[in-house]
Amino acid sequence: MYVIKQRDGTYFHKDGKIILFENQRQINEFLNYFTQYSVNRLIREGRQQEAMSAPMKIMSDSIAMPVDFDINTVPCGVVWAGDLKK
Repeated sequence: MYVIKQRDGTYFHKDGKIILFENQRQINEFLNYFTQYSVNRLIREGRQQEAMSAPMKIMSDSIAMPVDFDINTVPCGVVWAGDLKK
């Protein structure tokens, strides 16, 4: 069980719930989709300079790591990455 933690100490989350991943492949897939979404959104918003640097920033600021907390007691809750597609 894994999470993606950003260098500032925050976790990738959906509606405040920390996203849990089953394996590295799932993390890579998630980061690829997230990067594509971010770049496309920045372009739509006319922020081309940020769109160009977004992939590097996302990858350099994201740390895939084993879960470092009790998923049953974390106050904000958790959600499995696989459930986000539903």
